[in-house]
Amino acid sequence: MSSPVVDVTLWQGQQECWIGESGLPLEIGRQSRDEENAILRKVQDLGNQYRIAIAPITSLGLPRHALSVSVNDEGKLELRNLHARSTFQIASDPVPVMPKATVQHDREFTILLPENLIVKVVLCTSLSEKKSDVGSDFESQGSASFRTISPDSKRPASPNPDLFRADFTMPMNPGASFIRTFTEDSNPNRGHAAVDLVRQALAVVKKSAGSDEFFDTAVQSVAGMIELDRAYVLMREDESKWWVRAHFDHRDQETGEGTHLGGGETASAGANPLSGKRSNNDETVEDAESVTDGSETPPATSKKRSTRLDVPLPSGSRLLLQRVLQKRETVMYEPESYKHTIGSSIMLLDRAVASPIFDEHGVVIGALYGDRSYGTNHPDTPIGDLEATLLEVMAGAVSAGIGRQRQEAIQASMTQFFSPAITQRLQQNEDLLTGRDAEVSVLFCDIRGFSAITERVGPEKTIEWINDVLTQLSLCVTRTDGVLVDYVGDELMAMWGAPAEQPDHARRACNAACQMLKQIEPLRERWKEITPERFGVGIGINTGLARVGNTGSLVKFKYGPLGNTVNLASRVQGITKKFGVSALITRATRDALARTAANHAVAIGSDVATECDEAMQTRRLANVRPLGVKEIVELYELQTGNEPTWRSMADRYESALRSFHHSDLTAAARELASLVHEHPGDTPSVVLLGRVVDAITNQTKKVNPVMEMQSK
Repeated sequence: MSSPVVDVTLWQGQQECWIGESGLPLEIGRQSRDEENAILRKVQDLGNQYRIAIAPITSLGLPRHALSVSVNDEGKLELRNLHARSTFQIASDPVPVMPKATVQHDREFTILLPENLIVKVVLCTSLSEKKSDVGSDFESQGSASFRTISPDSKRPASPNPDLFRADFTMPMNPGASFIRTFTEDSNPNRGHAAVDLVRQALAVVKKSAGSDEFFDTAVQSVAGMIELDRAYVLMREDESKWWVRAHFDHRDQETGEGTHLGGGETASAGANPLSGKRSNNDETVEDAESVTDGSETPPATSKKRSTRLDVPLPSGSRLLLQRVLQKRETVMYEPESYKHTIGSSIMLLDRAVASPIFDEHGVVIGALYGDRSYGTNHPDTPIGDLEATLLEVMAGAVSAGIGRQRQEAIQASMTQFFSPAITQRLQQNEDLLTGRDAEVSVLFCDIRGFSAITERVGPEKTIEWINDVLTQLSLCVTRTDGVLVDYVGDELMAMWGAPAEQPDHARRACNAACQMLKQIEPLRERWKEITPERFGVGIGINTGLARVGNTGSLVKFKYGPLGNTVNLASRVQGITKKFGVSALITRATRDALARTAANHAVAIGSDVATECDEAMQTRRLANVRPLGVKEIVELYELQTGNEPTWRSMADRYESALRSFHHSDLTAAARELASLVHEHPGDTPSVVLLGRVVDAITNQTKKVNPVMEMQSK
């Protein structure tokens, strides 16, 4: 037999202020001098007993050791007054508990204590001892209680594959009632009818799981099939708050209001069993421990995630929701009677049931709740295991619908950063987003002429133009399975090689750059009324190790790289202006490009071919030291296409560059003078010729092959 456990609920006047579970024996009293404030209203395991300090040390009216609760050999609760002078009053007994006296109760008691405190203790041991007959355990107990579904009722049937078809539907009377299915003698196939109800419930919810309609459908279906007066989809805000996502009330049907599904505020509920009223407040529950067992992390992203309903939580539901959080399974509540008298007060109690809604990690993010009120047209019978099982199926369907919505939202968010191919791999392995070191190729692309266009056409037209340009450039990234890291004004940043490994990341980056260069003329033609002739792009690419992961914050996600590889790629992009070219890559990128070509048995030389649809050529331009960078970087121009004329010019330029590095200034000057004459628009030849002329003028015997950049 399992160790006895009790549920303890504490009220301070009319306000329910603490709920917990404790082993036995249990001592209750005021805080002692040696007890810190941190343990106030928390269960302490003292070894030989448990203790709860329900009031601070300043509450002098309550003794430090007020009463103890235990279970005797007959399985009954024993309450002992530990104080030598104080007397306490049990709510249902006119005779007070005298000093040092002991009284017995079968399952529970509610006791009035000094300092306007009320404590209710309910024995939970028998909650695991269920009978298979629906509702029979309620009748035998004869007192209010919470219970979960009997294990016999949870035996799974063989799943029907049709249930998981998106187009599955089953003809059924919309007014089908679960209760009448099992109470009408005219229905000989009750088992099959039950399965039909479960199938219908799941099919209805699955049919609209792609939109918010499934919340509406779930509460209507539950209320109709289980014959509930009200049904709710309740969501957790955080550790201490719940709010209404959807609500159905049969009384609203009579007034024509129908199902509620809209916006509102957070609500909470609590009901003092001695208040004589059913509380219907919408105050926020502040005590985090009262609604979580501490074993799971509540969802941190529920705020503003979904539409709230301006409806308060069902009265008295907090204890039931607490039980759902603790047990992580469907819980039913059955009052002692619908007319329950304490003193001169009469309150109307509801039968209720709630089933947890889980997220993909098994965290309770909400509950599907329903109740029956006294005096309505629905049957005056307990909510049985089979009805609760149907609610559980519906809650599972709601969980699946929420999970599907979240996955669709995540996928939509991912498409802003990743290509469809990368998104699919991320969905298969979320660990790819974990921060790590990886070899990547980073691209920066700056739009030339942005300021001139802004000054001439104004912000409205500029935004239209820049959106079009960035869209076309971004498509070049996604088509090569790159990551769109960021947009900064008129600059785009992209990355290849992460989050999914791409051995050919350098090839992909260069291919994207070539595609970008091909987009310039169509964009100039499309916006020729506003774009100057100098409109173009400057692209810089570098390859190396970087730290990849979420480089944003908890508020805004941004997946990308960090480190020197990134900084150098940005500097290389800036150097394109100095050489008057559209795209530059580093030696590291060219070497990675060559390795990729070799791995694919494709020759690299005059024409660097790839598996993609872009042919590309490179030309060694210079050795430079970018501003703020210690290392010397060897830069190459990246050119799209395979024109023989350009290749010939590039070969002659590289020959002149070698002569310059070997201090053969005469040979370098002769070659460059011829190049500038034949290709006056080739800025790199003009720049190198200027360096040669300076060296000759200064009579330099050994030239410095490194260009020191003075600006970004």
